Amino acid sequence: IAEPWEKEFIDLVFHNDIPKPEGLGTYAMAARSYRDAVGQMLAKNMPLFAMGFISITVFVTLSMGKLNLLQHRVLIGLESLLAIGLTILSTFGLCFYLGLPYYDLHSIMPFLILGIGIDDTLVVVQSLENVIAADAKWTPEERVALALKQSGVSITITTLTDIFAFCMGATTAVPMLRSFCISTAVGISIIYVMTLLLMVPSMALDERRKDNHREGCLCIPLPKTYKPARCSQWQVLPTLFEKVVGPALSKTPIKVLVILTTFSLLGLNGWKMTQLEKASDRYWYLGPGYLKEFIVVLESIFPESGYRGAFYLEKQQGFVDVREVLQNVVFQHSNSFRGSYVREYLHTEANRVVSDELPRNLGFTLVGVFVVILLLVGDLRVSVWVLSCILLTLVGIAGSIQLFGLTIELLTCILTILSVGLAVDYSTHVAHRFMVTHADSKNDRVRITLTSIGPPVFNGGFTTMLSFVFCWFSDSYIFISSLEVMWASVLYGLYHGLIYLPVILSWFGPEAFQEVLHDKSANKSSPAIEDSCRKNSFPDQSYPDEFSFSSRVSEASPIEKTRGKHSIQSSLPQTVPNLHLGIFRSSGKYPLDGGGSEEGKQRSHVPIAVTLQPKKSLEMYTRRPST
Repeated sequence: IAEPWEKEFIDLVFHNDIPKPEGLGTYAMAARSYRDAVGQMLAKNMPLFAMGFISITVFVTLSMGKLNLLQHRVLIGLESLLAIGLTILSTFGLCFYLGLPYYDLHSIMPFLILGIGIDDTLVVVQSLENVIAADAKWTPEERVALALKQSGVSITITTLTDIFAFCMGATTAVPMLRSFCISTAVGISIIYVMTLLLMVPSMALDERRKDNHREGCLCIPLPKTYKPARCSQWQVLPTLFEKVVGPALSKTPIKVLVILTTFSLLGLNGWKMTQLEKASDRYWYLGPGYLKEFIVVLESIFPESGYRGAFYLEKQQGFVDVREVLQNVVFQHSNSFRGSYVREYLHTEANRVVSDELPRNLGFTLVGVFVVILLLVGDLRVSVWVLSCILLTLVGIAGSIQLFGLTIELLTCILTILSVGLAVDYSTHVAHRFMVTHADSKNDRVRITLTSIGPPVFNGGFTTMLSFVFCWFSDSYIFISSLEVMWASVLYGLYHGLIYLPVILSWFGPEAFQEVLHDKSANKSSPAIEDSCRKNSFPDQSYPDEFSFSSRVSEASPIEKTRGKHSIQSSLPQTVPNLHLGIFRSSGKYPLDGGGSEEGKQRSHVPIAVTLQPKKSLEMYTRRPST
């Protein structure tokens, strides 16, 4: 009953034909005014949302593949956005079914799901490109399976850490923040499932389309003479990371400069963090309108008026009790009475609770994230370095909040918790890829890691920034603050994940995981490779010399070989006659059993790579180029 009356009241005050004296201003406020103002602010900024979504759509569809008729992945890019849209609808539907309330804060959640979902898809696509570059003879299903083998652990780690971070945020006593964190955790879980069940099969179908030489959008057959243009094969980010970033971070002066820059930023942001203040006002969230004008005029005319409050007494005797209490109370600052409840108390109390809980939530989140990374990555040192990236990013965000003139309040606390998930994503992808990369040195492993995982990590951060870029044109405190804090979190996260962490790993990183040479569960190699090996094999003979081994390999087994800067995945066919098994090192090649020389016996237990060479005749083993 009250809200329709209030609406008529507001319309009557501001939309009437009653003449007013010159210089007379009319201002009004009702109980529903705050909610109406927030709704109008969101509706006003909806075009900015649309522009951001369109720009992300264009970027994603162009960055998924190569710019030619055969190798582009426009449909995969559009399908990734479809998966994100289905995830958002499913999240809201499930949360409403579970009885979780909806607040204005939930309008930020689609941006987070958008950034995380695109990041996961980009990582899988880049892994697929790495597999194709290594060996294009795999079947479409095998290529996608190998790509998921490379990226699956990485996106699983980031998903679990993100979910854990929001679950920690859901322990707050503020209902609005609790509902938001639970909803976001549900959305992250759904987009992970969508990526595996919708995107991965679609990639296999798209690879089959490429093998059949069909166009990427309409799937129409291309002429047999069609070949992609050479210029379409050149990719900016992979080339940049391979030719510029990777080699630069391998040089000692650059490494020292990165460490000095990191500690300088830590000192500056730490000093700024000490100057942060706790301050909030619910009217900061309002856009231009009659309510904000009413508040500004009220504070200018009555700066010491305070807020209007009221007592709610059960019976008439309550008035007598209150009067007796007030007569016997001496207030600390003045003798004027202050009401025990006002509408603004809810916002003030929510900010107090969230700001007080922020250190606890961040502490539990960091501990949980560290445990998850340690269990799934499996190395203590790498987990510690990833945790340092998160801590440095958080300090950078705190310093940026003070630098932008913001304070510790409800919105900035929420955005700080969100930034933990972003920082985890960037550094975890790099750390996990470093652990599964084999090379002659840690510098080579860093270069290979940045070349293979650097582009999707950068693109994931760029899409997150792109989703907020149009908030720059907003006049709302919510959107401008979100832009500033999220951009700071992305920039610091990318710096620590793609610059600082590789430098640390090149110095203090552990050895790579040992690959299992014979994997009984490995899939059978592709028929094309088997046919090629059979045609090029030598007669099945046995040689009794001391360098000989069994002339047959009974089971297929993936082997990772490192040549220079490129990690190549290959496979042994099930039956390969007359192949010599040796070990390749930077200083030469030795037989696997080391039986030919004392030097071979001493060094054969630390192989760099396993090679297979055909033997034509019964002759002593001699050094020759690796094959």
